[in-house]
Amino acid sequence: MQVFLALFFWIILSVVLFIAFVFVVILGLIKKNRKLIFPSVVLFICLIVSVVLTLKKFANISKVAYSKVSNALKSRSGEEIYLALFGTSQNECVKVLEKTDQLIPRIDDAIYLHFTTCPAELNRILNQNQYSFRKTSTKDFTNQNWWKPQTLGDSALFFEYVHPDGRRVQQVYSSADSSEVYYKDIFD
Repeated sequence: MQVFLALFFWIILSVVLFIAFVFVVILGLIKKNRKLIFPSVVLFICLIVSVVLTLKKFANISKVAYSKVSNALKSRSGEEIYLALFGTSQNECVKVLEKTDQLIPRIDDAIYLHFTTCPAELNRILNQNQYSFRKTSTKDFTNQNWWKPQTLGDSALFFEYVHPDGRRVQQVYSSADSSEVYYKDIFD
């Protein structure tokens, strides 16, 4: 906030100096007073310094804003996504194979993960929410790059949790032995 106040100060100062400079020059021309040349030159130099400092302040703000936006839009690693979704693994059996992060909700449709795990870790994940369960056929899935639940076999264990507000849906497709998982987290 202080940075924006400083920028605002420099903009106002530049505008005031510009108005003063124009006023003194016009006054000097109308009255044909050569004594106003020196004050107009001083005002012009002050105006130049003020504009340069304003532009410098604006450039610094732009650089900081760009840095924050680019960091916010930086794709997370598979391990970072896993940690954010499920917390720290209790077992050493998790290996993230593929991932697609959801950087911008409503534009990016979901977070996708493909990972290997063990039954104890999958149980820990499923115990975090009240997932519904059913067996589902994997034949009807359309392949999307690496997202291929068909690799789990003809059927998969399907777990789904719909958040009470209806804006978040978590889907887990697991192999029968709970060693491989395709995960989808849809957040609107």
